[in-house]
Formats: sequence, C-alpha cells, structure tokens
Amino acid sequence: MNKKDLLIPLIIVGALILIVCLFLFLGNRKANNITAPLNNLNDSNQIIFFYGEGCPHCAEVEKFFQQENIRSKINFQSLEVYQNKDNANLMLQKAEGCGLKPEELGVPFLFDPGKCLVGDQPIIDYFKSKTSQQ
Repeated sequence: MNKKDLLIPLIIVGALILIVCLFLFLGNRKANNITAPLNNLNDSNQIIFFYGEGCPHCAEVEKFFQQENIRSKINFQSLEVYQNKDNANLMLQKAEGCGLKPEELGVPFLFDPGKCLVGDQPIIDYFKSKTSQQ
C-alpha cells in the first residue's frame, strides 16, 4: 500500500473520532452541573470516577487530582469509558440509578453512593469538600 491508499481511511477515522469527541463534549457542556439523588443502586460503597481518554474536562479533573495529591487522600476507582464498553455500561447503570437520562450524561462523571456528579467543576468541588473535611 502506498501513502495515497492510506490517506482516505485515515481521514475517515479522524473525522469519526472528531465527531464522537464533539458529541461527548457538547453533551458534557449541557449536563455540566447536574447533581442527582441516588435511587436503586447496588450496595456499592466505592466512589467511581468515570473519564474518557482525550476528554479535555477529564484532563482538568486529572490535573487537579495530581496537583492536590487527591489519590493519596481519598480512595476511589477510575474507569475509562471511551475504550472500555463494560465501563461505559457501568457508568450508564450508575447514572440511571441516580435518575439521570442518557442525554444528561457525559464525562467526567462521578458516582459516590448518595450522589452523582457530571462535569469537571462539580467533581473538583466535591473532592475539595471531601479533603477539607479530613
């Protein structure tokens, strides 16, 4: 195969990636400050941070985690949803249990038994609050 034969498939793949990222970004902006009460979730006490590889809002939260050394202060699990279908399905399940509709959902998404948060700033504020209580 020469370079010309690879160009069209690369453009198509790039455009598809761009469309998916744009869709997720716009969906995240619309649901940025959603906090929902918890309903009918499994008895999991684990805090779960759902993120997407390449998501700029997720990167902001990750930057905060690193700057404030959050992972050493609070025990939580991080799950990537763009590349992992099982993680994406789990995120949908947790969000539905909070009463969130799929169109209200985006990453970053935080599940903590008792609440669900969507968007970088609500999640950062949540962790700030948690670490100030310690």
